Amino acid sequence: MSQSTNSPAVVAARLTELLKTLEGSAAELRKYLKTQSQDKKLKVDHPFAFFGDAQASNHASRIKIACERLDTLVTPPHNVIVERAGLFYRSTALDICLKHNVADHIRDLDKDGKGVPIEELGAAAKLDADLLGRLLRVLSTKGTFQEVEKGVFKNTLASSVMINDPEYNAIMDLWITDNGVGAPKLGNFAEELYRARISGSGSKTPSPFAMATGNEWYDYLPLNPDRAKNFNLAMRGQARGESTFSLPYVFPFADYDFSALPKGSMFVDVGGGVGTIAEILLLAYPNLKIVLQDMESVVKSATENPTANIKRFMDEGRLIFQVQDFFSDQPKYLDGAVFMLSNVLHNHRDANAVKLLKALRRSNPSRLLIVDRVLGPFFPTEATTPEGEQEIHNNMRASWEGVGTIHGVHVPPRSQVVPAQYDMVMATMFGAKTRRLEEWISLLEESGFSLLSLSPLRASSGQTVIEAVVRLN
Repeated sequence: MSQSTNSPAVVAARLTELLKTLEGSAAELRKYLKTQSQDKKLKVDHPFAFFGDAQASNHASRIKIACERLDTLVTPPHNVIVERAGLFYRSTALDICLKHNVADHIRDLDKDGKGVPIEELGAAAKLDADLLGRLLRVLSTKGTFQEVEKGVFKNTLASSVMINDPEYNAIMDLWITDNGVGAPKLGNFAEELYRARISGSGSKTPSPFAMATGNEWYDYLPLNPDRAKNFNLAMRGQARGESTFSLPYVFPFADYDFSALPKGSMFVDVGGGVGTIAEILLLAYPNLKIVLQDMESVVKSATENPTANIKRFMDEGRLIFQVQDFFSDQPKYLDGAVFMLSNVLHNHRDANAVKLLKALRRSNPSRLLIVDRVLGPFFPTEATTPEGEQEIHNNMRASWEGVGTIHGVHVPPRSQVVPAQYDMVMATMFGAKTRRLEEWISLLEESGFSLLSLSPLRASSGQTVIEAVVRLN
């Protein structure tokens, strides 16, 4: 019999199932941490405590999902909405702290490890101490900074990632500043898309960002050199902030085994930007050679301001930068190459994504690697019966264990908070999207490819290596 979602029996069942997940995964993480403390050789230098093992990372993801649901369960419904409505205050507080190097100041001033008085911190940041303290309290509610005693603040593991890291901070600037320009136009853009669909005339505006600025993103960058510089920094920071460090791990510890690619293949990084992922892979695989393709302005920036490693790889002939129109046929000498598209296709609507993939298909690649986010899978948030609650969580646990598949492919559930936010970034900046697995498969099939494998990258925002081959029929 159907009951209310907040009836005692249903809430008790929901609570029981969430605690079962929490307790089970917490036990596995304790085992992992014990092995880490006993054998220093297994320890991985990464700020995320569970990064060193894919299974441990998955258990951490289970706990995060359970905690997200538990948070909603124990919060009055009207407060849930109020909290969501006020999220922009968090990004505003974060923006102020980034621009005034608050995390760096705490690091420099906290000589005894007991924290920094807000008056001293305000003077260093050149901000009103009282208001700065209140901004920090907003951020501390989600673990960014901490107030160890009244008016005394310390960094946390989360706030520490902002210390002396211009590349990572550039990502936050990109999110807050550039996305902040376009995001207010999302509603207008949705209305325009609706009217275009009803009239059959097609949308006249490519994105909310273009609606706000009069320029598409990649046309806007050459006109705004400061924002272009920040964007290039952000792309480097994204690779480090994501889990692409796990790409070159030695198999079977790797999330994707690059050593299993066809021997002797040319490797083409399409839309590889300034070479962030190419640098990671070339450091790990001494015999690898990469042709990196991008727009003329990006290639110019990459070759004029290379990192020490990138310059060395260029001098050795292991990394070649090449200007290429992604929608045009590839040079003939690249026929049969391995082509990689890392965080490229999410910038494009389906029609353009298919056009790009078909251009690669005409080169008969030996392998296609798409490093991008896979949105989902999604599960109902709440049921109306105790049995329904058990079914939701049994399905989630089965999916974690590899029982549940989508089109025959296992996609382990992960928190969808950040992937869903990235979906909004793609909608805002490009009028595009972050795709679900079904949408990726459809895109590949329409372009003449077949999905071969899926390799989720640990501790990421949904990043996955989507491996595909040319469809023969």
